[in-house]
This record gives sequence, structure tokens and C-alpha cells, in this order.
Amino acid sequence: MTLAASEKKPDAEISAKAYNDLALGRLPNHIVCLAEQNEENKDIVEDIRRLNRILVEELTKQNITLPEGE
Repeated sequence: MTLAASEKKPDAEISAKAYNDLALGRLPNHIVCLAEQNEENKDIVEDIRRLNRILVEELTKQNITLPEGE
């Protein structure tokens, strides 16, 4: 594969397929995968926050307080 001077790969680590996808405005699979993982992580973080709220509510009902900063 020969590239014109203006079409040089920006980084030698980028595969030809990924470079072509970028040049055509398509997202390479690994970027799509990262975006999907990011959405899953947001859901996990929200679940953890919800569980923390429930835990604090239950501790409060039993007059148990967490040490400062925790």
C-alpha cells in the first residue's frame, strides 16, 4: 500500500485498516468497543452509588454513622 505524502499514517502503530476507517470517517472497532465499555461503566457506577445510598440509609436507621471522610 502506497500513501501520498499528505496521507502519511500519523502513527506507525495504527493498522492500515484502522487508518483507512479513520480516513473514511468510520470508527475503528476498538473505539466502538471502548465507547460501549464506557456506557457499561457508567451503569456500574450508578449501581454503586445507588447501593451506597441504600447502605447509608440503613446505617442511619440503626443510628450508625460512618467516620468522617468515608
